[in-house]
Amino acid sequence: MMAGMAGTQALQADPSFRKADLPRKLDAGLLAISGLLPSMARPTGMGTTANRPPLITGPRKAVGNMVLIEAIPMRGATTLSADLASLGFQQARQNNGVVAGWLPTNSVVQLERVPSLRLARSILATTRLGRVTAQNDIALRAPAARGTFGVSGRGKRVGILSDSFNSLGGMAGGIASNDLPASIDIISDPLASSNQGAGLVADEGRAMGELIHDIAPGAPLAFYSAFLGQHDFANGIRTMGGLVPASASRKCDVIVDDVFYFAEPVYADGVIAQAIDAVRAAGVPCFTSAGNDGRNAFEDSWRTSTAQGGPYELNEYLHQFNSDLSNPQTSLPITLPPGESLIVLDWADAYISTSPADPANPGSQHDIDLWLTWPDGTFAMNDGVAVGSFLGNIGGDPQEFMWINNPGGPVNAALQIGYFLHREIGRAHV
Repeated sequence: MMAGMAGTQALQADPSFRKADLPRKLDAGLLAISGLLPSMARPTGMGTTANRPPLITGPRKAVGNMVLIEAIPMRGATTLSADLASLGFQQARQNNGVVAGWLPTNSVVQLERVPSLRLARSILATTRLGRVTAQNDIALRAPAARGTFGVSGRGKRVGILSDSFNSLGGMAGGIASNDLPASIDIISDPLASSNQGAGLVADEGRAMGELIHDIAPGAPLAFYSAFLGQHDFANGIRTMGGLVPASASRKCDVIVDDVFYFAEPVYADGVIAQAIDAVRAAGVPCFTSAGNDGRNAFEDSWRTSTAQGGPYELNEYLHQFNSDLSNPQTSLPITLPPGESLIVLDWADAYISTSPADPANPGSQHDIDLWLTWPDGTFAMNDGVAVGSFLGNIGGDPQEFMWINNPGGPVNAALQIGYFLHREIGRAHV
């Protein structure tokens, strides 16, 4: 642990900037491309940029002049869809009261003024399947199982959820070479036929299909893209489980996926977990890529220090990472590796995204921010703005996302977590 900074000398705020003046409806990724962040003079105590790497922040799912977003409505999804359509929204999907699709990047600035919008966030998902040599059939001793029990998967339909299946155009060749079965039901593969899909997906669903065909050559396959937001992912699971109206003909006997959403709730069952529970209760086994990032995570109970923080205002109290009140440690040392890093912060509040239409769901009741600093306590900067994630969380999700691209070698840095006191609206939950 690194000792916290003494007093507030290194944290003196810029009195001309208030978090309350920031856009409240956009996540950090969309804020980075919206142009709505003010051009801020460097506050006192921010240090210099000498010998600091040029960190870059922004959404990962921006392709060309389009960005893939998930939008949570203030009231109804139908009204929100119409409002977004007027901004050039494309390939809109509605599921469980949430809208997902592609928005022109030059329209992001207008989202803050859409009255039907509660929250918009860039969709951050990844697959957990890399390029592999297909040794699964032998490793699982599947040839012995097929021979001993006389099975081939015939009559058992396997549903796959991944990024895309035929965006690279290799499905027909895979069928011809007997790497894929002839029977493949493509339920949803929208990124395969769009310009936006280029560079975003890699047909890892087809790779999964080839592995499955090696193990169970008699099993027909089905595919549903899981890259259009958590709610559409959940709809795909329910569709393959036969739980969506008129989806009985698309029901699968087994469902597998290799997709992980960074915005999946940590302290509650999100819509994906709820969908898995539902299809399992209906008798359909679902094998999901939950992952295990325990070694890349840190969990702690909240301890409010006496140190005030945040780079621009002083109504934010820092989390104390140790228990010694006489020597508060308010920074958590980390090492930024080369390339992309996504740092996600969750806390135990209600998530509005799990049931946005439920009036009994209040959303998050606490507003917490996440900041990146250098080891000497000065704040990291990007284009004149402190690097961090500082959503207005009240009524939304208890999450912050900090996306960083480090173009150089490993860099020592630190994280600070600040509790924002909503004095201007009479809320102070400590």
